[in-house]
Parts: sequence; structure tokens; C-alpha cells
Amino acid sequence: MEFDFEAMSVGKPMYLNLWASYCGPCVKGIPDLQAIEDKCEIAVVSISVDVVSAQARAAKILQKRGASYKSFYLVTDTAGLPRADLERLPIPTTLVLSPEGVLERVIRTEYCVGTTSIVYRRPAW
Repeated sequence: MEFDFEAMSVGKPMYLNLWASYCGPCVKGIPDLQAIEDKCEIAVVSISVDVVSAQARAAKILQKRGASYKSFYLVTDTAGLPRADLERLPIPTTLVLSPEGVLERVIRTEYCVGTTSIVYRRPAW
């Protein structure tokens, strides 16, 4: 599946989340990201930085944690070469994009404070 921003954002802001199956805070944040997509009119898309041999594990983690948002893998060949130059960002990192695809904010921490509230104030774009 190719990454098509317009088709995935559907005119909504997007959380583009970089994560890995070996990153505890990344895995812990999966249900929060799903809640953000479900409750906040925000499209969530995840990009795993897992190598090809760990991608099945990453897919199982997403399924077990209830993620129904779109997911992609940064590394898509057995040579381990990334398709984009995003591996320099720490994980978890979430890029907040406007409905037009403009980078509005970078979040380098957990996504929610507490277990029931979602911390996101939609800016006036």
C-alpha cells in the first residue's frame, strides 16, 4: 500500500506516528492513538521503524492493542534500507499535520495524560 496523504486525511488533521515494536512507550501509546482517531476527528497513521524480520511482531502488537488506523513500515526491503529519511527522529515521535499536509507540531512524548482524557486541542487552522 502506498502512502496517499489526501486519501488518508480526508480533510482532517493527521497524527503521523513513528514507532517500533521494541519501544515500550510506543506500544503503550497505541490505545491512546486509537482513542484520538475515534474521538477527536483526527486521522492517525503509524509508521513502524521495525526491520522486515520484526514486522510480523509489530502487526500482532497493533492488532492486540486494538489499532484499526492505517499502518506502514519504514523499512520495506531485506537489505534494511529505509524508504524515507525518518530514522533520525527519536521514537515515539508524532508529526501533527494540518488537513493540507503542513507540519504543525512535533510530539516527542506520550500522547495522553491519564487513562481517560485525551490531550489535544485542535488549533484554528
